[in-house]
Amino acid sequence: MRIQFKIPLNFQLKISKRVLIVIAIIVPVVVLASLPLIAKTSTYPIAVVNGSSMVPALHNGDLVFYTAPHGPVKNGTTIVFIQEGTGVNSLDSLLKPIVIHRVVGFGYEPDGSLYYETKGDNNVGTDPFATPASSILGVDSASVPYAGLPIQFLQSAYGMITVVAAMSLFFFSGVDTRTWEENERKRLTTAFAKHSLDGSIPLDQFEKLKMIVECSDIPEELLKDTNLLSLAQWLREGGLGENWTEETEPCPKCEASAYHIIGTNESFLVCPQCMGHDKHPRSTEASPASRLSWAKRVSTKPSSPPGIPPTYQWTSQSTTQCGIVCPKHDAPCDLRKEHLRHHHHTSLNGSFCFFD
Repeated sequence: MRIQFKIPLNFQLKISKRVLIVIAIIVPVVVLASLPLIAKTSTYPIAVVNGSSMVPALHNGDLVFYTAPHGPVKNGTTIVFIQEGTGVNSLDSLLKPIVIHRVVGFGYEPDGSLYYETKGDNNVGTDPFATPASSILGVDSASVPYAGLPIQFLQSAYGMITVVAAMSLFFFSGVDTRTWEENERKRLTTAFAKHSLDGSIPLDQFEKLKMIVECSDIPEELLKDTNLLSLAQWLREGGLGENWTEETEPCPKCEASAYHIIGTNESFLVCPQCMGHDKHPRSTEASPASRLSWAKRVSTKPSSPPGIPPTYQWTSQSTTQCGIVCPKHDAPCDLRKEHLRHHHHTSLNGSFCFFD
């Protein structure tokens, strides 16, 4: 029995930008971390050429990738080895000088130990020392011209000073940013406190707004009030990082006096009357006409065949809407033209539907 699977010709693989960024970061990290396994070395198989002893084959600053030798090294092979090592290559590679020279001879000690004679291509004579086979880290497999210059700079005194200065700058800039953000949170809380003191925002509503400002990572499913949800979303998307201002405008839902916090790209609305209103109707006998006063636009509910949910046709009475239409409910945005994002419209039961 043979089973065949047919793939549609119009099949398209959709990958979000976030997934692509994660892949672009993880793949190089995995490859770099697995280099010792690929090279079969006990140390990280990357070395930087220091000096001009191997010119013209290798130049100062070249990055060399080496692999573990398979058996005795032949004459003419460029090797990476530790000069005067202790025998623990993984430790010596961090503490002892690493040399990249070419093998020009070899010999055995009476105890059978193999030693190599090495020489730099640009040197007149051979190295004044013999290198035991145990000190060889690997043989030159590939090189990238001048790719090791940044590593050389970081290993120098100037590089260390630069790293310390950059880390200090990053740390103190982070402290300054956190201080500035705390000041902005206090400024926003102060704006709500002023309205609470003059009686326009009740004390219980002010406590809720203050809680969201101080704890902006509260899960959205716990924020049933649309004013609090708008505030939480504004904070998560960097609203405090904008030069925000406050304006008093009529609420697009109940037309009561409301406070509109406007940033460069984001905004949200705080309506004291809507915050205190019970959005879940207690009576199911209310006619649709009694609920139309919640919004500034008129909707008609056409009849639908049994089993098919009704569709709503929305028309707007406001001339200040931005013109963006919710793709889910086919309803226009309630807010002003300048808010740019966080569009939302009011449904028949008085609740908000958010969309971007």
